[in-house]
Amino acid sequence: MTDRIETCPSEDLPASEMDPQPLAKAACAKQQHAGRIAAVNHWRGQCLDNFARGEHAILATSERLLALATSQPFKLEEAAGNRTKVLIKALVENWPKNPISIRLNGLLDQWSIREKERNQMVHGRFAVKSAQNSDWVVIIDYNSVKKGVCLPGRAMLDERQAQAFLKAIIAERRLLEGSLAELVAALAPPD
Repeated sequence: MTDRIETCPSEDLPASEMDPQPLAKAACAKQQHAGRIAAVNHWRGQCLDNFARGEHAILATSERLLALATSQPFKLEEAAGNRTKVLIKALVENWPKNPISIRLNGLLDQWSIREKERNQMVHGRFAVKSAQNSDWVVIIDYNSVKKGVCLPGRAMLDERQAQAFLKAIIAERRLLEGSLAELVAALAPPD
């Protein structure tokens, strides 16, 4: 009689310990997810940088126009959204017929909508997921306050939408900066 030893997987061992391939797949998936997180963080940083550049241009222009205000002086506000609203009002009150001022009001109004999105970028909690039709999807959970009530919100962008959002912010910021500089140059007293 021959002793025969049968080899069969032990029911006590998890499948991942029997086959090294699932461990490699898991490590690869983890590495891919880390890459997605890095891509989202880079995208978020670029968005915030462009928002900061726009805010800097608005503040710098407000400081210059403060000295030039003829009929209604205005004050600088602490919050970025309030600075934009005050600048819009100052342009209407001090330079209502200036064509650059009129065009700039529209650009500033559009930018004030973007400032709400900026708040989501700064204060939102981000979760990164993988997607079938794109490399990543970002889910942004945020809170906003309206009429003294905290309202939760959620936004979801895939990679394609996120890149289009960034391109739009860059284009709007550049147009805004150019128009702000144009107005300051037009209103500056001749040397």
